[in-house]
Amino acid sequence: PGDEPPQMISPGPLRVPSGFEGVPGKVTLSFIVDTLGRAESQSVKVVSSTNKVFEPAAKDVILKANFKPGRNGGRTVRVLVQQPVLFGSN
Repeated sequence: PGDEPPQMISPGPLRVPSGFEGVPGKVTLSFIVDTLGRAESQSVKVVSSTNKVFEPAAKDVILKANFKPGRNGGRTVRVLVQQPVLFGSN
């Protein structure tokens, strides 16, 4: 029985900041996915960002996303993951 990392089932809505529609950007976040398949709000951290203006919207996508929880030996577990959120024409 191997480990299964969490998988995003559905992202939260992507709200592009006003005036930045179509502007390419990428925000990579690290966060803990809990045993219910949600990102723990206190755990969300920016790892890298091409533009700070996108960071709040990227966090919102992750906080409103649904994940298939990670599993270890058949049990659901909390898992630290990294996930990029892309904006614009990336």
